[in-house]
Amino acid sequence: PGKKPRVPFDAMDVAVEKIASLVQPPLSTGEWKSEKKTFDGVCKQFLDAGDDELANYCGEVCFELADTVQGVSDKYSKSQGDTAKLEKVLAKKKRQLLDAMSRKEQCERSKQNIDGFQKYLESLDEEIIARHTAVRKAERDLDDAQWSLEELEKALAKQRGLVSDAEKLLTGSEETVREARAEFQAVTEDADKFIEQIGAAKNQLSEMREKLANMKNAVDTGLEIKKYVSTTALKMGYYVDVAVRQPVRAIGLVEETNVWDYFSEDVTTEQCSATFKHQLSDFHQYCTGPAMEAFEKIKNFVDLTPLCKLDEETKISGEGDTGVQTRIGLLTQDLAGVQSWLDPFKGTSMTMEKEQEKIELGEPEGLRQLMGVYGDIKFYQRYMKEWKMGRGLFHELLKQLVEKTKVLEGDVLTEEALLQKLKDALEVIVKKQEGAKAKLNTALADEEAAIEGKEELEKIMASLETDVANARSLFTDLEAVLAKAIQMFQRAKATLVSEHAAGKDGILAMSEMHMSVLDN
Repeated sequence: PGKKPRVPFDAMDVAVEKIASLVQPPLSTGEWKSEKKTFDGVCKQFLDAGDDELANYCGEVCFELADTVQGVSDKYSKSQGDTAKLEKVLAKKKRQLLDAMSRKEQCERSKQNIDGFQKYLESLDEEIIARHTAVRKAERDLDDAQWSLEELEKALAKQRGLVSDAEKLLTGSEETVREARAEFQAVTEDADKFIEQIGAAKNQLSEMREKLANMKNAVDTGLEIKKYVSTTALKMGYYVDVAVRQPVRAIGLVEETNVWDYFSEDVTTEQCSATFKHQLSDFHQYCTGPAMEAFEKIKNFVDLTPLCKLDEETKISGEGDTGVQTRIGLLTQDLAGVQSWLDPFKGTSMTMEKEQEKIELGEPEGLRQLMGVYGDIKFYQRYMKEWKMGRGLFHELLKQLVEKTKVLEGDVLTEEALLQKLKDALEVIVKKQEGAKAKLNTALADEEAAIEGKEELEKIMASLETDVANARSLFTDLEAVLAKAIQMFQRAKATLVSEHAAGKDGILAMSEMHMSVLDN
């Protein structure tokens, strides 16, 4: 016969319903909690179930009742209830807090960067205006010097004409007339040479003006290229920030995140570990106890004992803790690796302080933030990295602008030498004109000299005296104008060179401009 005593087939269902209604009032307050293993043991002892699971229904009844009571207990327990929902809410609130903090810091950085960028643009405008003003002043003064040379050239040409006219009127053969004519011929020749020297000075001034303009254009072009390089570098950084860093921040992994705040460094102390071990204990005791006994009794028909061949309970629980802790270690390592890409200097030894030092020396801003992502592409390898200070080619090319100033310095020295030659030549002409005038006066006083047009000669000499005085005045003006032109030229040259070499505040840097202000 079957198990004894004989009971109705729905007896188990009735028992389960009854026990559920009986335990709900005391367990629903949460003050009490049932433990399945303990309930099962007490039930079997109370019913005197014995060790033979097949002899009666007691073991089966106790198992079902224990399972039902455990379900009610878990539902209302305060001490070990399911906190997954609360944990999710807490995690969500933490993410929202981190996101708000991150956005606040980003807003503050963006405002600071925008303010810095505005100041940079204003300073850049001031530098451009200053450079433009200096060059324009030098160009105007050089033009003024050229005009003074032209006026002097015209005055000397007029004097030469008067001297030539006087020479033509001296047609006599007397000694005094021949000597006067010879003096006027010498004055004419010196005047021609002087006019040639004035032409050379004019050409030299034109060359200085052209070289100054060319240098200005070269500096301006270098500045524009540098601005393009800086802006391109920052745009490339912005590209990475939007495509890579912002999504990482959006999931709550920001620069300030400590990934270990979300994971346990010792999972054995966590409730989840205790819950697992509690369930494992129930399973292990049942499998190695009642289940194995039942399998042994039917082993001659089918061997089900492999279903419950388990290692020691402590070994299984230890391996479980180790597996979870190992996975936590790998995950935190991976998360920290992902988080490390929030650092724009990823893969380098560069820091904000070191980058700032490079910028101060003239390196384009943002260049050092490209290496981690773009370090292997040709555009970086063959072009962008050539802007590095101390290692790149382009800064050496820009330094050649400084060498150009030596050529301009030579132009200044040449112009000053020409001015001295003009001064010396003018003194020679004046002395010779005075000598020619004396010879002419002697010839005019010679009663034996048959000179036609004496009155006209006297008028020419009077005009010549006036023109000589005018030439002296013009040359004095020329000295002042040319000195001022050279001074303005030197200032313009110094402005252009300092604009090139000023580093952060000049052609070699575009400071205080960051990705946050480039999204337009």
